[in-house]
Amino acid sequence: MNELFKNFLKPKNVLGCDIGTASLKVVYIKDDNGLAKLESFGLIDTDPLSEHTICIQRAKAFLKEHGLSGHNVSLNVEDKSLRIRRMDLPEMPKGDMKIAIRWNFREYVDGPIEKFSVDYSGYGDMKVNGDKRPVLAFAVANDAVEKLIKVTKLIGLKPVFVEPNATALLSAFDHSVGWEKDKFSVIIDMGGTLANFVVLGNGLLLFSRPIANAGVNWLIKSISKEMLINDEAAIDLIKAYISKPGEQVEQKFSTAVSQFLSQMVIEVQRSIDAFCLQFHTDKVGAIYLAGGGSMIPGICEHISKNLGVSAKIFDPFEKIDISIVGGKIPNPQLYAVAVGLALPRE
Repeated sequence: MNELFKNFLKPKNVLGCDIGTASLKVVYIKDDNGLAKLESFGLIDTDPLSEHTICIQRAKAFLKEHGLSGHNVSLNVEDKSLRIRRMDLPEMPKGDMKIAIRWNFREYVDGPIEKFSVDYSGYGDMKVNGDKRPVLAFAVANDAVEKLIKVTKLIGLKPVFVEPNATALLSAFDHSVGWEKDKFSVIIDMGGTLANFVVLGNGLLLFSRPIANAGVNWLIKSISKEMLINDEAAIDLIKAYISKPGEQVEQKFSTAVSQFLSQMVIEVQRSIDAFCLQFHTDKVGAIYLAGGGSMIPGICEHISKNLGVSAKIFDPFEKIDISIVGGKIPNPQLYAVAVGLALPRE
């Protein structure tokens, strides 16, 4: 991999494939005379995919069932080696910019920078410190991307594009919500191991950072510890809680969930503060929630009440023709990254 955003063929229609730590989400969207039209989508619970797991066979069967085997696919890379940082650099050609970014990343990555791929996106016409321009730079270990591509081929797909969750969320938001001038919006994608806090504005990805204590796995561990049960039992309790939010639950379970939400609010506020300090602003607009953690009952109300910012569930299908499924998709926020990956490219 010479680039993080590796574009092999640039096909217009690709399958968006979000490979998470606990599930595989796929979305296939076609451009129908300028209208994004859903052709297929699906989700399967899995352990983390690797070339040595039975999950490969399950994933292959799942794709075959949905008629998606052999498709060109756009992938997300969310590896522990991934680093996303703002850098303020002088204007220069793209090749020189990558060299400068690679140099600046040396102290932030774990291992020799030669073993990492780098890329970046700009901030439009924004300038700082005279002639310098800020860029949002990305770095990820080459072997992480190579493993991802190998596994993707094993399940019968053809990788053509690789990008971080943050840029996929930008694409999904751009299509489903759109932009108000100088208004900053937050997406919190609550995955298994962590949550991604992303700030978008004026059509750009401005800020991204992980929130370690807001992943679903952290909630599972908290419940296990509080109730003295194993993780599988904790997962079953969480599923029951989500499916029947009005039912009474044990006090210890309620305590663990409350602690999780309280800690998440603290981390979100810290992330907002960091963004505001970096971009010399005093607030953000609405907060949109995506991913499995966003299904916790009352989470939007808890965030809105404690942060004083409107929080809502993100629906990436809002401006997509989903008539193929009767016009309604359960828990659409689970597919936020997959939709961003799947949206037709120019």
